[in-house]
Amino acid sequence: MRFLALLCCFVSAASANEWQKLSNCQLIETPYNDGDSFHVRHEVREFIFRLGYVDCPETQALKEFTERTTDQAKYFGINKTQLFQLADDASALTKELLKQPFTVWTDGTDAKGNSQLARTFVIIQTASGEDLGEVIVERGLARVYGYSPPRPDGVTSSQYRKKLKELEQKAFDQKRGAWAETRRKSPPLYGTQLQSGTAPPPSERNPKSSLTPHPSYVPAI
Repeated sequence: MRFLALLCCFVSAASANEWQKLSNCQLIETPYNDGDSFHVRHEVREFIFRLGYVDCPETQALKEFTERTTDQAKYFGINKTQLFQLADDASALTKELLKQPFTVWTDGTDAKGNSQLARTFVIIQTASGEDLGEVIVERGLARVYGYSPPRPDGVTSSQYRKKLKELEQKAFDQKRGAWAETRRKSPPLYGTQLQSGTAPPPSERNPKSSLTPHPSYVPAI
């Protein structure tokens, strides 16, 4: 069943889990956007959003994060040169998929990141009704990793990670994205460092961000 249909059927569950829906969002092009983190405009406000459940490779601009890029390269079984190319491919795909207005679902959890600006974990539903994270994983351009709360459609953390791992295995079998170059005989069994339904540990996050806008936004006149 399509992502759109599932979410529409469980609006009440989303409310119970404090999920907020932002419709008709638009991607703002900046040099800091990548495959899983990007600037978004909703009405007159600008935000920085980070996909939950998945993790795209860091771009070469962030190559100084050696520990993280080494971990990502190890996950995919590729070298750093291949990893940075993968990051560019993921960024290009996200930009293409978000060309048309899209829908954001967020529970308000702060994704922190390297910026001083607030960044919030989200689920993205594209204009065509697809889940952005699922598409990226199925193309072999992201690992199953990171913040994994229960979904607004009622799907549990473990159920959804299982679905993503199945999409990852499909990408591996079809040799898509990173899996076309991998030295691995199969994807890693587990791709998340977090327990089911938990947010990042306190040392890696701030409290609920309440969708704090980017300070550069200017109200429409």
